[in-house]
Amino acid sequence: MNDNRENLVKVFIDLPNYWLWKDESMWAPALGNDLYELDNSPFCACGLSYKDVVLAIAESPSQKPRVLRIEWRGGHRTLRFRFPENVDRPERDRILEKLTGMGTFLEGGGYCLSSLDVPPSTDYQAVCDQLFALENEPEVGGAEPL
Repeated sequence: MNDNRENLVKVFIDLPNYWLWKDESMWAPALGNDLYELDNSPFCACGLSYKDVVLAIAESPSQKPRVLRIEWRGGHRTLRFRFPENVDRPERDRILEKLTGMGTFLEGGGYCLSSLDVPPSTDYQAVCDQLFALENEPEVGGAEPL
């Protein structure tokens, strides 16, 4: 994920059915012709992942572009989860280290809502299996997939 935010634009996607937020923004470099490549994993916008290319148009010059559709997939997948409140920080760190050690990338701090990028080179099923196994660990008390 790009740490240089100079050349990036915030694009927004509406979340009409989401219980907490009405929209979500993601960083993306402009590719031209109103196309943008997502440069981070979304937390709430289901169906979008890092490196997906979207069509996004601003309603006016003073507004940020809003995502209208996905033009093509970047090959990454996104998993979202949250920890139960009773899981302490060292245990969360252990779990996150295990997941990132499998070749995933964490978006966010991992202490409330986490978004996990699974690159095409990473075994998606193995990551899902690991999350399900963690859900049943007594000391975790159930990391909850979303």
